[in-house]
Amino acid sequence: MIYRYSTDRRRDEREDRKQLQWIFRERRIERGPNITRGDYDDVEVKSAAGGLPQSLTSTLSALANHPGGGTIILGLDEATGFRPVQLSDPQALKQGLAHNARSFSPPVQLTIGDAEVDGAPVIVAIVHECDPSAKPCRIAASGTAYMRGYDGDFPLSDLEEQAFLAARKPPLFDRQSVTGATRGDLDGDLVTAFLRSVRERDPHGLGRFPDDVELLRRAGVTLPDGTPTVAGLLALGVHPHEWFPRFVIQASAEPLPTDPAGSRARNQTTITGAIPRMLEDALRWARRTFDTQQPTGDSRNRGRLMSLRASSPAGQDSLDA
Repeated sequence: MIYRYSTDRRRDEREDRKQLQWIFRERRIERGPNITRGDYDDVEVKSAAGGLPQSLTSTLSALANHPGGGTIILGLDEATGFRPVQLSDPQALKQGLAHNARSFSPPVQLTIGDAEVDGAPVIVAIVHECDPSAKPCRIAASGTAYMRGYDGDFPLSDLEEQAFLAARKPPLFDRQSVTGATRGDLDGDLVTAFLRSVRERDPHGLGRFPDDVELLRRAGVTLPDGTPTVAGLLALGVHPHEWFPRFVIQASAEPLPTDPAGSRARNQTTITGAIPRMLEDALRWARRTFDTQQPTGDSRNRGRLMSLRASSPAGQDSLDA
């Protein structure tokens, strides 16, 4: 078998090329009429001569849930001993794979490349393992998650799904250090209030440590060298927006009937600061903006919350209420 391989992601080219070589050589996926080997638990081979197979939907979920992920190869016919088949539109197949990958929760991460087997084009898609904190990877439309068995995909049983959920680990990005930040970037009043609250509410747990420096470190506010973590700055920082400018609360209310014609919103505001102070300011804004009592039952002047938007530290995700 003669093959060539290329990928649009240059930085992963060597790694993916080695993986492809391993698939073809070590797994002995060789062409020939007498070869009857099926797929392996981390490799799925499809001819795709008639387009993108429907069965790949479950395969994408199963491989994303599989330890180490897996590989999908389109353009080889297992029934004929993995001989190449004619792909009418390889580009459309790649686009279809990329589109399907977005129909999962969380989305499946793919590295899609081109290969040649005996001069015929094939498509190789590396399916990256889903982050353990987000497993199982489900089909968004149905909520079904799959696991990989030998040459097959199987819906997760209740026990298998519970095992995935039990193995989830919370994201730890908020324990990373913030470059350039120092202990002086933490708000002294907030730190004092935090230490007092911990010692009052959890005297036999985190509050058992008498040394402030050790308690802050064990709470994830600072690292051993005293550098504030992401969580420390966001919760107790003097001005967290120096590093996370989009981590704010944006609020607005629908206009009242008495507002000028054409008004789209009222009392628009952007709330900044450490998280505890942003929450306090948001509550004060809500009390000023909305009536809390309506003795006559007339709700025309109560107003409605139009948007309350909190951006993420990375500025990419948000929570809308």
